[in-house]
Amino acid sequence: MKSTISILVSISDKQTLKVTKKALTPISCSKIYAETIEECFNTLSNKLPTFLITDQCFSNVEEHQELLKLGNGKYPVGVIFIDSSGESKDPEPLFANGAIEFLSAPINVTQITTKLERHIDYINLKEQHNREKVKADEAEEKLKSTLKTQQEIIRLKSNVVNLTSHQFRTPLAVIQANVEILKVLNRNITDEGAKNMIETVYNKIQKEVKNMVSLMDDVLTMGKLDAWEITHDPQEIDIIDLCNNVADSYNLVQPDKRKIKVYVSGKEKWVISDERLLEIATSNLVSNAFKYSIDSKSPELHLLFEKDEVKIEVRDFGKGIRKVDIQKLFTPFFRGKNSETIKGTGLGLHITQQCVDLLNGRIEVKSEYRKGSKFTIIIPIKYNVD
Repeated sequence: MKSTISILVSISDKQTLKVTKKALTPISCSKIYAETIEECFNTLSNKLPTFLITDQCFSNVEEHQELLKLGNGKYPVGVIFIDSSGESKDPEPLFANGAIEFLSAPINVTQITTKLERHIDYINLKEQHNREKVKADEAEEKLKSTLKTQQEIIRLKSNVVNLTSHQFRTPLAVIQANVEILKVLNRNITDEGAKNMIETVYNKIQKEVKNMVSLMDDVLTMGKLDAWEITHDPQEIDIIDLCNNVADSYNLVQPDKRKIKVYVSGKEKWVISDERLLEIATSNLVSNAFKYSIDSKSPELHLLFEKDEVKIEVRDFGKGIRKVDIQKLFTPFFRGKNSETIKGTGLGLHITQQCVDLLNGRIEVKSEYRKGSKFTIIIPIKYNVD
């Protein structure tokens, strides 16, 4: 990058000028030499340099005042004053007005070069900082614009999902109502073969309607979480009671009569968190534990209280997860190869991850193929609003 540094030299003493020119030789920048004080002021009036090196403007009071006028009471540029006479002068008034250096004869090349390079380095660093700040500000504005666009896309997507879901609910409700009528009418049929066939059809329709409703509920929940429409309201909750309620709700509906048991360890504490989000996350893990461990022993729910955190571990002893699938588990609609024959939407774990994120927590997965899996929700005992 081309240097923006410029130096105006206005020195009347020939020896001092000679030394100064030699000192400026290694410095890469624009250099202007003014032989008279008039040339010096003309140059300053037209375009201010970065530095002024002079032995003329401090000895003459009128010239000194003229220099101050250019800067409204202060020196308009970085001034290096040189006392070519070598007489003892008080430099304090000069520094008070903004001088950056005061040199008294005899001066040498190294002295001038070293001092100038130090000030040039400072200016270059300052300019670099300003350039980086401009870039950072531009990047921040771009990020804000991108974020705003993404939020608008998420909002529109959420609206479409909500509208579509509600449009589906009406025909599903009609199907459900007519299926119930079919069930009632089936009681009056005397032909056992026809009665059994209708019963089978009824059960299939009921099952598919239930699956469809579950899918729509998951899609709606995911859309609301993506659009930040589900707010979190941290309150003091009894997490043991929450885990027991989740376990009971699933224990009651297992066709194979398996039951998940809750184990508690550590010093029991009240937890400040969002009960609804935590219940959604825990329920999804318990549902999966039953779903992916059919024909295995009952899953387990372990609640571990630690100093600043609480862990909810849901263990099953079923299919397990292939290593290649673990990294994709929380991707929306992802289904592992060993779960393709099991009913599901592929949204449960993604929703769980979203809920745990809102709780300032994290989720860990450990699994061994064909031996089972352990999902652990870890949240702080006290939710931090920041």
